[in-house]
Amino acid sequence: MTKTALNIRPATSADYSAIASLLDRILGKIQFEKRLKLWQWRNDANPARTPEIPDFLVVEKDGHIIGVHGLTPMLVKAGDRQFHAACSCDFAVDPTARSVGMKLKLKTLEKEISPLPISTSANEPANKVTLALGGKELSTGRRKLICPLKASGFVKKAAIKKFGLRGKVIPGLCFITVGKPLDWVLALICRLKSFPKVPDSRILDIDRFDQRFDRFYEKISRHHPIMTVRDSSYLNWRYTDYPFEGVQSFAMLRDDEPLGFAVIHNTVDEHGLRFIAVLELLVPIGEKAVFENLLGEIFRRAEKEN
Repeated sequence: MTKTALNIRPATSADYSAIASLLDRILGKIQFEKRLKLWQWRNDANPARTPEIPDFLVVEKDGHIIGVHGLTPMLVKAGDRQFHAACSCDFAVDPTARSVGMKLKLKTLEKEISPLPISTSANEPANKVTLALGGKELSTGRRKLICPLKASGFVKKAAIKKFGLRGKVIPGLCFITVGKPLDWVLALICRLKSFPKVPDSRILDIDRFDQRFDRFYEKISRHHPIMTVRDSSYLNWRYTDYPFEGVQSFAMLRDDEPLGFAVIHNTVDEHGLRFIAVLELLVPIGEKAVFENLLGEIFRRAEKEN
């Protein structure tokens, strides 16, 4: 019996519905319109876009898409050179065709697509495939830092998990007797925390990253041999033009020039608990006071957003 040949190729817009269906089955359901909005931002609007890096590579068998691998182009500085890196995303393979994942991943690693393949937020299966094919893991990138400002939501969630709803009586009691006192303690600790002021500085919201941030990037990049190119075109695409709500950008300025900046995302997790994700906190090496003041501003905004 002759095996049906696999066809690995760049996707077209006509494939988007099938790609979304596969991602929904493997990674979880998301509205198709929301996926389209994300893909348009991630690729069409991306200032690092290059013809060599496709939006998706797909594996086709008998006219059906059984594997998909998304790629996001990024400009990366290494020494005095810049490279178009292909950053992995949306990697999914039909459960009945597991071996296809290796072939698909190998294709994304070809130098014709990018001299620098990167995976910054791979799920565990994707991570295992990358490591099996010789990828190198930056272990420090796996750290997760969490600072709880309120505990009542976590307490209630844990009580529901342990006791069930039970008329919501036990979770409600835990919320009142344990969670709320912990909230008060955390709020007091947060208010007692203070950082030394940075002379002649102020923190302002950033609606649009301008040439001041190009100068800031040029200054800071001299001290980092390898980093994502964080000029104004990247920052505006990544944060200001992000197509979904909740992103806030702000900077510490002196004489109208940035000393550092931060970007946060205010959103809700799968359990309905509000949280702030720190997307960016960038200051020159050694500027501890600037770092601490911007971090303090993140805490203040998180507390304000409840």
